[in-house]
Amino acid sequence: MSRPGSRKLSLFPIALFLTPLFAGCESAVAPGQAGGPGTYLCKMGPDGECIGTPTLAKRLSFGSPEELHAYLEPLQDASKEALMAAEEGNGFESLRAYLDPNEDTEEAARLNEGTDGATGNEGRALENDGVVREDFPVGDAFLSALNHRGEIQVGGSLFKVTRDYVYEIDPADLALLNEKVPTLSSPAPTDGDPRIQIHVVETSLQRESTAAAAASLAPSSASLSRDHVAGVSGNCYVYAGDRRMHGKSYITNTFFYAEAGVATEWERRKKFLWWTYWSNTWQSGTLSYSFNSNLGFGPWTGPWSPIGLPSGSNAQAGTSSVRKTVAWGVGFGIRIRGSVHTHHTVSNSNVTGSCDTDASA
Repeated sequence: MSRPGSRKLSLFPIALFLTPLFAGCESAVAPGQAGGPGTYLCKMGPDGECIGTPTLAKRLSFGSPEELHAYLEPLQDASKEALMAAEEGNGFESLRAYLDPNEDTEEAARLNEGTDGATGNEGRALENDGVVREDFPVGDAFLSALNHRGEIQVGGSLFKVTRDYVYEIDPADLALLNEKVPTLSSPAPTDGDPRIQIHVVETSLQRESTAAAAASLAPSSASLSRDHVAGVSGNCYVYAGDRRMHGKSYITNTFFYAEAGVATEWERRKKFLWWTYWSNTWQSGTLSYSFNSNLGFGPWTGPWSPIGLPSGSNAQAGTSSVRKTVAWGVGFGIRIRGSVHTHHTVSNSNVTGSCDTDASA
């Protein structure tokens, strides 16, 4: 796959291929500071000429992993308002917004009280693509940089992030990919088309929306020494009827972006057609987490360099979730390995309780 800017990559291999960061800042980058949503795409001939009719792309385009890293850095762990401000000038609906049930305020939660149907945009995502927010085990910052079809361009490659796979193509072959992968939950093509490179989304967090989980992070002789807690998974729950606290620890690798994080969320049960699912919503009490981690970052087969916050905690009242990006990185063919152990608590008018989660890769 052609990647313009490879000459620059050869000059700065560590900075461009392995660009990790620990925890994100709380402010958002100004829209358009890096990348551009109005990029004209066409297949380039041997002399640099444009073959075919160029099309106007409605997605962010970055010349290198370094540029994408710079765009994402101030958005990690940013508020919803800061993410919306960053998205405002991009000219398209982000995947974050497309999946948003929009019940993270007291007013919105009360408006939808007594209903069990989809709220916000999640009904569209369910009807059109068969996905919900839980199907994408990463923080909102990464989803905010993708358009609602999961697309982003880095270097000469266009990446399409779906529920289970990341597809890498020449931008001019997007129509071909969309024909073979029409939704965000479509199975991967099996015809072996060399124009489409398929990367499995690796995650330690089992998916609830279907019986089959997303691809797990299989043990590897090249991986870090894992410190898994027997009998503890990436999800844990404290139930209160049709409400629950949902605790998460996760490590997710998408070939060009990797992230480890924790979240303590309040959810309510909903229905769509014959599906029952859980969706994030506001609550008046307190949600909290405390975690310890031992993580490494590097190329797919190593070597690994230490990354991320070794520990941390947070508690908030009157919120729908408390989250933390423990570690993240950008680059072609990179991943995060290791472990994140988290203790989650909830105390509100519905229930008081706690549970533990463990992400291990």
